[in-house]
Amino acid sequence: MNFGTVPFLSVRVRDDEAWITWLYVPPGLRRHGVGRRMVEAWEAHAPACVRKIRLLAAEVDDEDPIPFWEKLGFHDDAELPWVDEVPMRVMSRTLPDR
Repeated sequence: MNFGTVPFLSVRVRDDEAWITWLYVPPGLRRHGVGRRMVEAWEAHAPACVRKIRLLAAEVDDEDPIPFWEKLGFHDDAELPWVDEVPMRVMSRTLPDR
């Protein structure tokens, strides 16, 4: 899936939870810490009410995203049935007290 040449992160906050709705890093910038730095920067400036971050992890461009999210401290919350033949997993991470 190609969204262009600019990395982006989209997060939706509701009550005390935040959902990462999109994290995109162009193929040429992957494996250089760009995605990690974007997620860490958002967490550092997250609204004080946010206690948990959740996301749907799905394979994109034949790359398994699970190891990336696990390195950032996310863990499985649930496994969803195949959606449009793409396995998806709900992952989450509880933020430390701030």
